[in-house]
Amino acid sequence: MSHRDEIETQPLEGFNPMLTVRRIGHGVRSHIGIRATEWWALLPMAGMGLVLMGQPQMFETSPSFDTLERWASQGAWSTFAIMCASFRCLALIVNGTFAAFRFSPHVRAAASLAGAVFWWQLTLGFLDAALFNGGAWSAVIAYGSFTLAEVINVWRSFFDTAPVPK
Repeated sequence: MSHRDEIETQPLEGFNPMLTVRRIGHGVRSHIGIRATEWWALLPMAGMGLVLMGQPQMFETSPSFDTLERWASQGAWSTFAIMCASFRCLALIVNGTFAAFRFSPHVRAAASLAGAVFWWQLTLGFLDAALFNGGAWSAVIAYGSFTLAEVINVWRSFFDTAPVPK
């Protein structure tokens, strides 16, 4: 058994911060390639949340944001995006690190579904603004593509599920 295998199979008895950090690092490194689209999806979600928080007047800069602003405040959109990104990051860390947790594909699917809902709502908001308020079409294409990527991530997560023993 290699040293890496020992790290992954050691039970978490007590709390050893260094062992936990090493185990998480190993778990992330060992799964980052196969979960690349999910890790990638984390970046624009976190970025959108931070930009919406950091530029409080963003919704006032273009008619493209009018529909989104009618649906929820910019702060609410920011909070939801940051929550989605945090949930996704936690789901990916758990999935790669704690093999004994059989429901990690379900958690990953839920994180991807939350991302798909977020991007779909942005897509619809920008579509409405483009059709009826002189908004730009570019966001419809970009956020629609993010929505499709998240739907694919949901689909792929469910392929990783295994029957739970009775």
